Amino acid sequence: MASQSLVILFLKALVASRKSLGLYPVGSEMATAWIQRLHRSLDGFFQQGLEFPVRVGRDRFSWTGEELLTLDPGLEALRQELEIRGITAFSITRGVEDWELKTFLELLNLPPEELGYLAGACAYLRSRSVVNVSVETPGGSREGERPRDATWRALQTGKDDVDLFVEGVLEKTDERFAELTYDRTGLTRWFETVANGDPVGRIYDAVKMLGGMAEGAGDREIRGRTIMESLLRLPEPTLRPLLTDRLLRLGGSDLIAFNLLTQVTSGELDQIARLVPTDQLLALSSELLEFPWEEGKRQRLIEEIVSTVERQSEPETADEPEGEPLAKDDPLLLELRQEIVAACRPDILLERSTDILLALIFNVDSEEYPAFAVDAIEEILGEALARGKLDLAVRALRALGASSELGGARMREHARHLALFHRQMAGRTHVSLVAGLLRETAGAEQLALAADYLRLVPGEGAEQFTNLLAEEHDRRVRGRMCQVLALMGPPAVPILLGWLDDTRWFVVRNVAYILGRIGDESTFRALVGTLDHAHPRVRLEVVRALPVLGGSDAITPLLQTISDPDPTVRREVVKLLGGLRNDEAVPALRELIGRPLAPGEDMEIRREAVGALATIGSPFARTALEKVAGRRLWFWQRREKRLQALAVRALATGRGMGADEDDDV
Repeated sequence: MASQSLVILFLKALVASRKSLGLYPVGSEMATAWIQRLHRSLDGFFQQGLEFPVRVGRDRFSWTGEELLTLDPGLEALRQELEIRGITAFSITRGVEDWELKTFLELLNLPPEELGYLAGACAYLRSRSVVNVSVETPGGSREGERPRDATWRALQTGKDDVDLFVEGVLEKTDERFAELTYDRTGLTRWFETVANGDPVGRIYDAVKMLGGMAEGAGDREIRGRTIMESLLRLPEPTLRPLLTDRLLRLGGSDLIAFNLLTQVTSGELDQIARLVPTDQLLALSSELLEFPWEEGKRQRLIEEIVSTVERQSEPETADEPEGEPLAKDDPLLLELRQEIVAACRPDILLERSTDILLALIFNVDSEEYPAFAVDAIEEILGEALARGKLDLAVRALRALGASSELGGARMREHARHLALFHRQMAGRTHVSLVAGLLRETAGAEQLALAADYLRLVPGEGAEQFTNLLAEEHDRRVRGRMCQVLALMGPPAVPILLGWLDDTRWFVVRNVAYILGRIGDESTFRALVGTLDHAHPRVRLEVVRALPVLGGSDAITPLLQTISDPDPTVRREVVKLLGGLRNDEAVPALRELIGRPLAPGEDMEIRREAVGALATIGSPFARTALEKVAGRRLWFWQRREKRLQALAVRALATGRGMGADEDDDV
């Protein structure tokens, strides 16, 4: 079976030979040398186990039992070249000759349109009598697959090779148009080319296509702005009828035309007003009053149109100079420039935008503004979280929580928008951004802010955060996420309890740790039920949490765990029993010290038991220690004598010695 590294070497050799063949004249010495070099490399690859066919997927190459994602740009370019020529797989046999390799490379350099149809690559090789290089194309069965099998595969998946090829072409076309909507100059030239014959109809059809593609994208506003700027660069004889017959006439009924018009600036609207009749602008503003979508954008567009018409009706006056202009190096101008630059920093703009939207929610009496502001603030807080401004998101969430105290009839609709906003802020997208901030060095303030965020959003937020904790691989990040849930406190408890039944031991361990940190006594019984968990690290974390949650009630479950099969758990139980300072633990500790040491049993747990009795310090515990100290031992019982000396020292000093302390016996 060919290894992934071997196939990568072969594909890169194929890429290099294909490029070199295109650089040199056909039949030249350099071209021939590259083909011979590829042939020699193939012989070596065959000896190392290279196998065919190599199949071409949507984002990978695959062969017998293996596959390779085309993350390398060179390999991805080769995959695309094969795909656009309709090649779904190719094979090369050991007996291949130089001229056959040359024909295959020429096929890869041939413009796809010259093949004529999807199966053209197969016909190209067949017409040149190539037998040692073969390709598979859409419409043909896989190697060794009967036509009935190919039909059954298409019925099962819903797609055959032609469907996949068409999807690939459409995907590349969409990517090209997406790139074009970021290139103002290129887009303007494309509009001018499209305008040939029927300028208005063809250009508007192209605009509708690009606008429809932009509607489903996250950068809709940017694309719409670029499209509008490109249209306004068109020559006036083309632009004027496009505005009057399409954009302005359909602006009150067509969503794409409306969205484009909302992208114009005041200066651009003045330019439009000079090209179209004023009556048409006023008619558009009247139509927009009945427009059913985008209330905020509609209102702003109407206001801009009215302002533009008023400016057009004002008589022009000559501008009179008002004093001498400031020099470029004037201190006042430099200071003003610095203030403007500082105010335009993204973080500052986010904070100011948030303050403005919050002011609209609290202070504006109309029905539409609060809902519009809530919709807008969601986008701003998403951007704030992406930039690490968790404090801004928490501040806004607190303010929006206070906004629910507003009264009036307008609050019914506003409350609905606010509830939807909080659910979206508790969704995986925003919670993932909060968790992502913990990947960096997170101090106590950042952890507290993350906990505040989870408290301020609905319970789905903590549920999503716990999901992310279960999926996290970085140990340090898991530790910080556990601290956040612990800081969240009792609101996290109902969600965490549901994870105690998870099949992944490390998830249950983390939940037990968090519940112990929260310290909610109501979780005591639930944790007692996990003492029989199969994994010792879960049991260890549970026994650590029980004294915190149950106090003296933890004595009974701890005594039941003192014989745990794991020595680490047993030692921890003994330490905790001593810390509880309860005489109920003395008989079990005394029995643990006095019983014969079984083969392979850890002596340290008995030392810990002596220390636990000394920590309890009651007369009952001291009596147990005196019995240990007064036992008669033979001289060869060295370990028992060390234990006896430890008990004597504990009685004398009133404290025990842990397993890590050294003694001189």
